[in-house]
Amino acid sequence: MIDEVPFLGVSYACFLIATIAYAIHLAKGDREIGRAGTWAGLLGVAILAGGLLMRAARVGHWLPVGIYELSLALTLAIVSLYLLLECWAGGEHRTIRGAGAFVMVLALFVHSYAILLLPPTARVAKPLTPVLRSPWFGLYILGVLLAYGFFATACGAGLLYLCANAASARKGSGFFPRLEVIDELNYRAVACGFPWLTVGLAAGSWWAWRAWGSYWRWSSAEVWVLVPWLIYAAALHLRRSILWSGRRSALFSTLGFVVVLLTFLGGYVLTGEPDVSGSLPAY
Repeated sequence: MIDEVPFLGVSYACFLIATIAYAIHLAKGDREIGRAGTWAGLLGVAILAGGLLMRAARVGHWLPVGIYELSLALTLAIVSLYLLLECWAGGEHRTIRGAGAFVMVLALFVHSYAILLLPPTARVAKPLTPVLRSPWFGLYILGVLLAYGFFATACGAGLLYLCANAASARKGSGFFPRLEVIDELNYRAVACGFPWLTVGLAAGSWWAWRAWGSYWRWSSAEVWVLVPWLIYAAALHLRRSILWSGRRSALFSTLGFVVVLLTFLGGYVLTGEPDVSGSLPAY
């Protein structure tokens, strides 16, 4: 059966091209180059999805449960959901393509982690254990991955806002989008991601109760996954209650995704165990 490795290399190249194109678009305001970045990202998504389907056929299940598969699935979620929000913006708001330069860097970071940093033992395909063969566990994985993908877009928008704000303070806005447009993208991404994270945590807790008779098996992984939820809940609450937007909202989104990365990648980085799948807590 065809291996997924060639697909991963080609998709990585597509995301790298998209990153460069988005950066040029942000620096020079060239819309054609920005459009090329979007198409390169779409091509990379299709090829990466094909690679993951090849691996799923070889493994015999579609759920990403190891750190290797989870990292690739998160890369796919980040790029796909950013492109979805870019398309959703439309019209004048298409200038948010500048955020793609930051979002694609985040996607490349996670993709590089999967194909370059993880040892071969972490890439070994494994069958799904009986306890994981539950639709609730699948919903848990899906919800958290979608949430993290949206949060990556919010982080990219937050970084773009901070750069645009700094340029504006120096009396030179350059080719940055208007701050209000960037802030709206930030809010929209967080507002889309937070319900998915809530659904994922609820489904995971219900699955844990059905599997072990307990909603939580408290460990560092389970505690850490709550931290992003609390951060983004606070961000939404502050924005709705006291209109806390702009620079503070951008900082919140950036900090939130740093915590997400620490949660997601921390299992292997901190323990050195290549088979750690606690990046998304398995309770």
